[in-house]
Amino acid sequence: MVNIERLLLKPSAYPHHVDEVVHVETHISHIFLAGEYAYKVKKPLNLGFLDFSTLEARKHFCTEEVRLNSRLTSDIYIDVVSIVSNDDRVFITDKQTDKHTNVVEYAVRMHRFDHEMELDKLLENHSKHWKDEWLDELCITVAKFHLDSARAKINSGHGEVDVIFSFALENFVQIKQHLHNHQHIIKTSEQLQEWTALQKKRLSDEIGSRLKNGFIRECHGDMHLANMVYWQSKVQIFDGIEFSDELRWIDVISEVAFLVMDLESRERPDLAWQFLNGYLAITGDYAGLSLLDFYRSYLASVRAKVLSIRCSQLNVSD
Repeated sequence: MVNIERLLLKPSAYPHHVDEVVHVETHISHIFLAGEYAYKVKKPLNLGFLDFSTLEARKHFCTEEVRLNSRLTSDIYIDVVSIVSNDDRVFITDKQTDKHTNVVEYAVRMHRFDHEMELDKLLENHSKHWKDEWLDELCITVAKFHLDSARAKINSGHGEVDVIFSFALENFVQIKQHLHNHQHIIKTSEQLQEWTALQKKRLSDEIGSRLKNGFIRECHGDMHLANMVYWQSKVQIFDGIEFSDELRWIDVISEVAFLVMDLESRERPDLAWQFLNGYLAITGDYAGLSLLDFYRSYLASVRAKVLSIRCSQLNVSD
């Protein structure tokens, strides 16, 4: 079996000049920073909420990643390239391949940007580059994006109460699975699981009305500061969800709640309300506020699930 991760660390694997390759690993991807480009390779995983277990699936989701993220970025996402094996080496090609070519993997090719200009890092580091007025720009960008995004059809299955709470409750199953030795975390998780189950009874009618009224749309799905970067003189939102229709076709107020929760967790509630008030003034979606607390909790549990998976992969004990 070809060790793709090891071989892609060699500058000779790339179709352009590269002095050094930097490898960055996430819970679902390997990213190789090579010269002016970044190459994102999906791990062959099936985590339930995503399935990258086959080569064809990974090719499909690479294509989807470029398509979907091009909606909110300019020139970050370029194309999908093939990773070809030849004897004991691999190389990347953007040329057409045929049945005789030994394609062993696919990657999303992106323009490389300075990760220190990602908004979470700028805010955490109290950077001189950070500007509070970016939130005014973001509320306009996100509001326009939501207003222009495709609406889910009534019979699509998206945005239905059972689907939403199935995902919400599954988060706690995943957290327990990956952090089963951490009893204090398990106890908190169980308490939140009970609270979430109660919200299904309380909010079912309101959530159901959101689909009928056109608020379930094809969104970004993972909108928080770590997926935003100041690049080419503007804030750009990248790394949206491509691997799950259910996690992307969501209530627009859920997407808003993610950024609100993220800003609050970083002890900037002023920026959270600045963004929320600006967004509501443009969209008029004040009815969505009744669901804000539920979605903030739900999306905080999503973040906890992702961290639990990563801790499990790294064998973190504390």
